[in-house]
Amino acid sequence: MLATLDRIKVDHATARKNRDVVASSILGQVIAGCAARGQKLTRSLTDDEVAAVVQRLIRQIDQALPAARTMEQALRRQKELLLPYLPQVLDEDELAEIVMRQNSIMNSHQIAAFLQKRYPGRYDPDIASKIIKDVTS
Repeated sequence: MLATLDRIKVDHATARKNRDVVASSILGQVIAGCAARGQKLTRSLTDDEVAAVVQRLIRQIDQALPAARTMEQALRRQKELLLPYLPQVLDEDELAEIVMRQNSIMNSHQIAAFLQKRYPGRYDPDIASKIIKDVTS
């Protein structure tokens, strides 16, 4: 059976191969912590010493979680405060009405360009494309 640190190294390599950034990062931190501890002791670590490194990282994560929750709440509140400053997004009916009005004087490409210029960021381009297609066909 592999020693704990060897299992961590194998799992770290697998995480990197699978591009699992979170697993790769935390397992890399364990490996680095074990390497630093091993240099101080000038020998390989025992499974219990590796477990102590893992436990230290878990404690650090537990201590950081309340701050992360507070940060998440602050970010959500900031987003709520900023949203009213954005222009109102056009709903599907409003978008269809605009497209129908322009259809009599513009072709489909001109309508799309008109929407981009006059209503930037205020509509869903996929919905607009569907409406333009339906109205102009």
